[in-house]
Amino acid sequence: MTTLAIVLLKLLAVALPLGGLAWAFRIYPRPRLVYLALLPSAAASLVLATPQAIWLILAIDFVLGLLLLIDLLTVPRSKSFSAKREAGRIVSLGKPHKVVVTPINHSSRRRAVSVRDGVPHELNPEPEEFTFTAGPSSRTTLRYELRAGRRGAFVLEEVYLRVMSRLGLW
Repeated sequence: MTTLAIVLLKLLAVALPLGGLAWAFRIYPRPRLVYLALLPSAAASLVLATPQAIWLILAIDFVLGLLLLIDLLTVPRSKSFSAKREAGRIVSLGKPHKVVVTPINHSSRRRAVSVRDGVPHELNPEPEEFTFTAGPSSRTTLRYELRAGRRGAFVLEEVYLRVMSRLGLW
């Protein structure tokens, strides 16, 4: 097997589980996880200086993998949150239009949440995103304004909530 094939297999071994998490559960790694993953990569350069360092690198890989798995288990399930939106049916061109989004935390834990309403960019929401801490079994009322930049029919379907794992790796 060529060196290129080995490198591609290793990349595939990392990309497939991450792709599976993203596709099935909408769980994505955060930049903090990527920076943490650089640690074993940097430690691998020790093998060039001393071949006995392989055991140190394997120990770092094992601890990091265990940490990632444990932190992955702290990501709340999608049924832990829901959201409601209240908005009028008609928006005048260039006029402010009030919208109320209410994210609901059904879990028994306090969570840091980012909320972005799934509005088309032509509606110019102000502000575009909210970040707050949701208490256990609570609801938070968020208010913002839309200003339509063009005429036409718009559909507001999704409200996007982003919640981090306990260590903030996912």
